[in-house]
Amino acid sequence: MQTGQPVLIDDIRNHAEFRIHPVIAEHGIVALLNVPIRVNGNISGVLEADSREAGHFDDLDIEFLEAMADRIAGALQRQRAIAQAEMTAAEVAVRVERQGMLLRELQHRAKNNFALVAAMLARERRTAMGEQDARAADRLGRLMQRVTAIALAQDRLCGAESSGDGTGTDLSDYLQALIGSLDLSLGGKIVFETELDSCMLPFDRAVAVGLVVNELVTNAAKHAYPEGEEGIVRIELNADEVRAEAALRVADEGRGTDPAILAARQAGGGQGLELLRHLARQLGGEVEQGTPERGTSITIRFPLVV
Repeated sequence: MQTGQPVLIDDIRNHAEFRIHPVIAEHGIVALLNVPIRVNGNISGVLEADSREAGHFDDLDIEFLEAMADRIAGALQRQRAIAQAEMTAAEVAVRVERQGMLLRELQHRAKNNFALVAAMLARERRTAMGEQDARAADRLGRLMQRVTAIALAQDRLCGAESSGDGTGTDLSDYLQALIGSLDLSLGGKIVFETELDSCMLPFDRAVAVGLVVNELVTNAAKHAYPEGEEGIVRIELNADEVRAEAALRVADEGRGTDPAILAARQAGGGQGLELLRHLARQLGGEVEQGTPERGTSITIRFPLVV
């Protein structure tokens, strides 16, 4: 153990340096060979071979036993490495769980904040309606829908985190939830036709797509189908996983966009149109306006990855 070298005893009966242990004498052992078991530079034990014949072991036996000791050392080293890895993994799991708890708490608080903002906007909208300020009530209603779009995406993100995924938001599921919310807020005025491919997007980009849909649907409800009119809005999401591209199309069969009205809206600020262009740039795409025989068709093509 001190020298780290093999110890060979040809005949312990005639060796003045060693005493015969009762177990050795009981089994008639006279020749002994011991080699150290080295693990990570430290000697963890010895491997011994015994014989009842004096002078039984030679240099080849020493080499063989040293090779066996190396195999044992390797096994011990792997065992210790596995134990260390398991301990490290357990510590990492505890840290991840703690971080997950903090993240869920932050998401819960964010959800509550969205609900608070929506409630404040609803109160202000009721006040504006009571004061016969239709323009302010309309703008507050649009803001409420935008907040709802973001809050729904937040819910989808929370679901992804709780399921252990956390890589992003399924855009198809998110848009279905958003369309359901729009249907309720519009009181069934719009009949929605959807064809949505499933694809994953990071949270912030999914929010941008949701805001685009929200903006186009509310525009259709206001301009394509004015007060007292009902109609269809078709929403399509086509995802090409091979090319890593997607195309979002929102179309109605209403009155379309009169150039004079469009110019007037742009002259008056055109916040909705400017927001639409900004969201398209955020997605890495551009607004494409189609030319259907009836109604309005808007398409935004954007990459699935950036």
